[in-house]
Amino acid sequence: MPRPALQAALGAYGNRPSDDKVNWDFKGPPPQQFTNPVHCITITIDGLVVVCDRQHNRMQFFRKDGTFVRETFVLKDSYPGTIGSIVKWPDAAQTYLLVVDDPNGQFHVVKSRERRGGEQRRPGRPPARRVLQPALHRHRQQRQRLQC
Repeated sequence: MPRPALQAALGAYGNRPSDDKVNWDFKGPPPQQFTNPVHCITITIDGLVVVCDRQHNRMQFFRKDGTFVRETFVLKDSYPGTIGSIVKWPDAAQTYLLVVDDPNGQFHVVKSRERRGGEQRRPGRPPARRVLQPALHRHRQQRQRLQC
């Protein structure tokens, strides 16, 4: 099956992407570029493109035309990697995004239609984590096999 042609390349906030090394102090303003490469990309049911910037613990939301909508941090001042992958909640409205946080061994629940950005601090707790994290890991493995 042929792959579609690349339509656009976006950097953080809709900026032109750069391959320059990004240094960031989490106490300062967020960097204007993603760390290369971004860790995951998904499209929500309402058409927003969600980009995971794992090294900066953030997700950025864009319209399909590349217009920046918002960003959400997950444990901004934590060790990098709190946004490893995203799983869309299985209800028809995709009410939540489950964000896998590998370094901290948990997941975070983010409201997918939350129109404000900011930082999320709603980690999954045991026993839910023991049930959902293996399912999220299996989902990621299945998705990777399908993309080969």
